[in-house]
Amino acid sequence: VNYTLPSATDNCGTPTLSLQSGTLPSGSFFSVGLHTETLAATFAGRSDSCSFNLTVVDSELPRISCPANVTQSTDSGICTATVVYNTPVGLDNCAGAVTTRTAGFVSNSGVGTGSHTVTHEVVDTAGLRAECSFTVQVNDDEAPLITCPDNMLLNVTGSLCNLTVEFGEVTATDNCQVTSLVRTDG
Repeated sequence: VNYTLPSATDNCGTPTLSLQSGTLPSGSFFSVGLHTETLAATFAGRSDSCSFNLTVVDSELPRISCPANVTQSTDSGICTATVVYNTPVGLDNCAGAVTTRTAGFVSNSGVGTGSHTVTHEVVDTAGLRAECSFTVQVNDDEAPLITCPDNMLLNVTGSLCNLTVEFGEVTATDNCQVTSLVRTDG
């Protein structure tokens, strides 16, 4: 921060200006916050001082970037996908920014089918905020498994031309859910 030094006059000569203890000279690095600068003017053993405040304000927004949107199939045999992503970390011009997940799930979680939004936010020490979001789409791409009864060979005997046949149950399973079981032939 650069500031203009105060001027000092004396009716008998030119006073010497000096920085008081704890005061930083113009052109120094000042951290965010309030700084009181005190300077003294001295001439012939007499002195006077003045003080002024410098306030350094952080007005720069923090930054954060999320990973790209993700489309993923469910894990084999189950109706969820283990989704792993690089957890975003916010950056700021001043130390102390904190990043938190405000919506969605943590990385390496089991996530059900459908569309899910994950949001992370960074807040800096000045209370300035930035956020980013990405979408995870989990699809069930695993086909259902159908189990049919064993083949049967039946003999018609005597004068019969047909038989009443009872066969075992047809079953279907899926990693998520069987929504219908429909006979398509016979």
